[in-house]
Amino acid sequence: MHSYKAIAGVFSAIALTLGTSSALAIPDYSTTLTGDIRYSNLGYLAVDVSVKFHETDSSLSSWTVDLSPMTGTYDDAKLQAFFLNLNLGKDEESQEDILLTSTNFLNVAPSGWGLALDGKNAQGSGNAVFTYTGDNKGGLSVDVDVNQLLTFDIDLFNLDWSTDFFSTATASSGAAGTGQLGAHIGAVGESGKCSGFVMGYYNGDANGGSTEGATNNDECDSVSVPEPGSLALFGLGLAGLGLARRRSA
Repeated sequence: MHSYKAIAGVFSAIALTLGTSSALAIPDYSTTLTGDIRYSNLGYLAVDVSVKFHETDSSLSSWTVDLSPMTGTYDDAKLQAFFLNLNLGKDEESQEDILLTSTNFLNVAPSGWGLALDGKNAQGSGNAVFTYTGDNKGGLSVDVDVNQLLTFDIDLFNLDWSTDFFSTATASSGAAGTGQLGAHIGAVGESGKCSGFVMGYYNGDANGGSTEGATNNDECDSVSVPEPGSLALFGLGLAGLGLARRRSA
């Protein structure tokens, strides 16, 4: 009789252990933000975003924003700002939304970049509003580009990460598309004034359901201002052509 109880106890302990480990196991996230869906902006932009969770600390996650997918297409692209939404639920006592503060964002690199609660229109998105913004407001940091990652940790401290925080996060919407994540890409082209906005979802869905983003706007790469010497030669050519027509007449 005692042996049966002992065996039952062992199986109960194993079941409890398995149940606990499965409850805490969260799959890492990896997605690609795409855009810009507006023809007047750069198209075929792509930014990879990954979120990894720590086995020994269920409240800690590590994030990476990677512009390298644009290598060879937009080698001079720079990250102007990164945006994200999360739904961390409500506080049990106050029933108010749980929001991150600057103290939750740790180990941000490059130095000089920072992330914080924002809730304003994301620059370049066409009026999409995101909860959190990461940027280099000081302007003194190393650029985040195709060779330089933006990395940071989010520590929830007394709260464990859950897949619900991502799946129920608000999808922001603007002229640049829809998504739970966004990034403003700029400083592209000879003038450095060409830009675009990419968006996407944690589950891998692309911006607005598109896998390719918008048709590429060739104007940023093909339009160039003629040099004064070229204009002078062009003028002489037209004058010579007019003189030749007169003689033939």
